[in-house]
Amino acid sequence: QVIEVIVNDDQYRTDENRGDSYMPIVTVDDNPLPMYQATSGNWYGYFVEKDKAMEAQEMGLFNFGMMAELNTDECPTVDDIECTTDNFKFEFSEDRNVLAEPPGRPNIYAFGFTEGSDIDVELENGADTETVTLSYDTVEDYAGLMLDRGAYPQSAHVHLEVTDAWLNIDPTSEDDWYFNTVGDYGASYRGTDNYVVLQDTGLMCDDNCVLMIDPDRQGTNENGVLKVVSNMDHTLTEHEMEHYTILLAEGSPNSGVFTNSDDDDAANLMITDDARRGTTATIDYNDSPIDIAVANSFASIDIQLDDDTWNSGEEIPVIIEDNDANKNGASDEDLLVADGSSIIPTLVTGSPITLDDNSMYSTGDDNYMSTETTTFSKRGTVSADGNTLVLRYDGQPLSLLDHGSDFKGFVYFNYHFESLTDSVSVTLTNADSIDAVVAESCMDNIFEMKLTCLGNVGALSQSDIDDGRYLADEDLPDFGSAECSATLVDNDDASGYVNVDDALGMLDNCNDNDNIVLVVNGMLEGDDAPVVADFMSFGYTDDGVQGSERVADQIIRIEAEETDDNTGVFEGALEYIMVNQLNVLMQSTYDSVDPISDAPTFIVFEDMTDEDAPKVTYLDLGADGVATQVSDRQEAPSHSGVVTFDSGNYKIADTVTVTLTDPDLNTDSELIDIYTVVRDSDSRVFGKVGADLREVGSDLGLENTKETFGELGRLLDITFDDADWPVVGDGKSSAPTCGFDGDGDGLHATGFSLVETGVATGVFV
Repeated sequence: QVIEVIVNDDQYRTDENRGDSYMPIVTVDDNPLPMYQATSGNWYGYFVEKDKAMEAQEMGLFNFGMMAELNTDECPTVDDIECTTDNFKFEFSEDRNVLAEPPGRPNIYAFGFTEGSDIDVELENGADTETVTLSYDTVEDYAGLMLDRGAYPQSAHVHLEVTDAWLNIDPTSEDDWYFNTVGDYGASYRGTDNYVVLQDTGLMCDDNCVLMIDPDRQGTNENGVLKVVSNMDHTLTEHEMEHYTILLAEGSPNSGVFTNSDDDDAANLMITDDARRGTTATIDYNDSPIDIAVANSFASIDIQLDDDTWNSGEEIPVIIEDNDANKNGASDEDLLVADGSSIIPTLVTGSPITLDDNSMYSTGDDNYMSTETTTFSKRGTVSADGNTLVLRYDGQPLSLLDHGSDFKGFVYFNYHFESLTDSVSVTLTNADSIDAVVAESCMDNIFEMKLTCLGNVGALSQSDIDDGRYLADEDLPDFGSAECSATLVDNDDASGYVNVDDALGMLDNCNDNDNIVLVVNGMLEGDDAPVVADFMSFGYTDDGVQGSERVADQIIRIEAEETDDNTGVFEGALEYIMVNQLNVLMQSTYDSVDPISDAPTFIVFEDMTDEDAPKVTYLDLGADGVATQVSDRQEAPSHSGVVTFDSGNYKIADTVTVTLTDPDLNTDSELIDIYTVVRDSDSRVFGKVGADLREVGSDLGLENTKETFGELGRLLDITFDDADWPVVGDGKSSAPTCGFDGDGDGLHATGFSLVETGVATGVFV
């Protein structure tokens, strides 16, 4: 260990009258320690024990520099203090691996000490001589090992903290030690190729200085309990993997506290993915072995409602407690759809079309049936290394996408391929046309000399491509017609939620009873990567009056976030939009759905209470080793609106205040909702508070159709003795008119609006 001595005193700072030679007089057991001055004005000196330093340098552990006798000219001239030939120095050299960040280019001075003795370091300062006494001895009584927790789930990071002053060699920067923990137990300083078993040397190591691991104490795990992995700080070699080599890095200079984690909080030691619960590994430092146990915990999920009722536009927390999801105790984590080790809390209503265990995935020549589609969250598992992925929904015909010709509503495609790529194109087709669509999508790749998608598109081999050969059009096989296809995503982000009604209109040449197929193109690469590809539908059939006629087929995934490091508590949120007679046929209503998020938004089409209440489900691997469904429900009721006046009697010139209370009309939790009078005299709901039917149905071509869903477009009207209040002769209402004359006499001309009293109050005045 190198000792750093610093003198910080104004009287020794460089002065133009004194020059640079005014060196403070420092001695180490009466041996002078030459000092040098840094630009800060402080004086620095470094020393080490001579015999131990020479031994360590000879065995290739440390490089202090070239050893030389001390030049007496280096010492300060003071009575009774002189340099002797018993003193040595390690001269500065660029390849030195000790003193990595000193203030300058110092020598390291070497003195002889006796183990178990004290060392007096003195600043000769006249009558005010200062002395610091060091103990030169072994430090095993101060060395130890700590783990970040008592038990670990599978695939968890294992964070170590080793405290040992012996390992703190360099006082100017963080020390790095590489320990072979299985086999020869050698150690290497700062990445040298020379590994030394420190306990076999005379370098004053007792039980410390060696790190030992038993990766599978019971010997019952095929792949052990512990595995070493690379991180940002250390890329493992084959030799290091064999010896379970661990990098321990000092957290701060001169601290003597070492950890095995990089700056991204990734440890280089982990629990194996298939470690059995109830088994252990051991890790031993300073002859104090510690068990590393594998254990699972029970999870819980709680939808937390502050008020008595959950209303439209109100965001409420969803809390998941699961220590098994806390894979890394050094960081706060997220439950991400793209992470195959994450369990995703999921909400489903209706019957969305999703990947399942009957979906066939095809990537190149590697075709296989998926058997690992995640329960509830419906993520498929794909291994890909190429340009094209084919997803086939067996048993799901194209006709299911839009619920038939009577359906009035919208269809959306929700996708997530971030585990494979950054950008994708997605084409919808059916099983009859799959070969043609795949071949067409591969043409550009062929002429760009890339591998073909399914291996059956032409006869190119990898060597052909490497040699620059490509197929001419006449050499391509006939794959039939690709007319049954529609582009859902065109070279866009690897995840998204898009309306596909226009695309569905392009499928007239398809057999609607044939299975849905998706062709995904991009630079796809991943092993057992989770992907999402859902179809969701919103709207109604017939007139939508009956609950069975209303459609809200959706799957919502919550990417919950851990509340802090090592808590095992994950928080997300949920918000819903209640469909009403104004927004039911507006695409913007369903564009607002956020199906994958830490705070997703979903659609409620009708009263959802009791057993029909929205349910969030989480598949927990419990402490008993059994995967069990954990769920919580929260009712999302519809409300009956209530209209009141501010008085029971009015006289001429009184202002009449109308208050409508209906939480279902709060469709935006961040903004004040406002409902105005329809002012277009050609509208069926002219003169009423609501939405123009031509606007309500324009996205579906239903501008002039009078639907009976709550009477579309009509929210509130004001009548006098049951007579409507439009202008005379508007021809739009079957009710008698009030007899006012002129376009300026109706409710539409008054400036009447229903304005919400605050964000998310559901009270409109």
